[in-house]
Amino acid sequence: MPRLRSGHTCLSGGGTRRGRGRGHGLWPDRPVCGQRLPLRIGDGWRMGERASSTLDRMNLRDVFRACGLESEPAAILWDMDGTITDTESQWVALSKKVVERRGGRWSGEDEAALHGSSTQAHAEYLHRILQRDGGDAAEPMVLFQEVADLMAEHVYPDPDLMPGAVDLLDAFHGAGIPQALVTATPIHLVGPAIDSLPKAYFSAQVTGDEPLPGKPDPAPYATAMDRLGVEPADCLAFEDSIPGATSARGAGATVVNVMKLELRVLAALL
Repeated sequence: MPRLRSGHTCLSGGGTRRGRGRGHGLWPDRPVCGQRLPLRIGDGWRMGERASSTLDRMNLRDVFRACGLESEPAAILWDMDGTITDTESQWVALSKKVVERRGGRWSGEDEAALHGSSTQAHAEYLHRILQRDGGDAAEPMVLFQEVADLMAEHVYPDPDLMPGAVDLLDAFHGAGIPQALVTATPIHLVGPAIDSLPKAYFSAQVTGDEPLPGKPDPAPYATAMDRLGVEPADCLAFEDSIPGATSARGAGATVVNVMKLELRVLAALL
């Protein structure tokens, strides 16, 4: 069973808030108001078991308003790393490991440059670091594959989840709103991560090894919208990075920056 990241309490209305990165200032702050409705599951509390889809939608109104919408979206589009799964930092840590064992040096600027990058951009950046520092610079995709292999071995079979992510996935699923995954991560890593979730939430997915331009190009999100058969203006997207937000917005979706409006805050409105 996937774990909630330590340091956060899902559905908590108070306590210490520990952020996981920088806000980028691309989205205005939204008012957050509403009342939490916890429901029982197992030995904890979780949203998801509703008496009816009507109650689902009533509970979701405050969520959508907090996201800047006046009506229910036709579809929900999700980034994965750093949005649903707390794996963005592991991509950085294992990229650093690959660079350093090949003789390169890692800096804070390198970490920032990789946040939200596409597979190809990530690979090329690793190559440039090693060229810059005189390290053993293999072909870009060879370097990326080394990182991906470490992620497959150590992270994706049982990823930590961002607090509030499963609560919202459950609520949207219970209300019958189609959801799609739009990620720069390759399919062989996406599969185990999706399988670790409690349910099959996604009606469509777009992954980083498809023959499409990567984020920040609008193509990944536009492809997901097309696969769901929905209009771009009727979609709500959750993202944690500038490239991802640029991609979703360019495709026509309303975008929520989960670095500023955390999923756990939205889940508390259910």
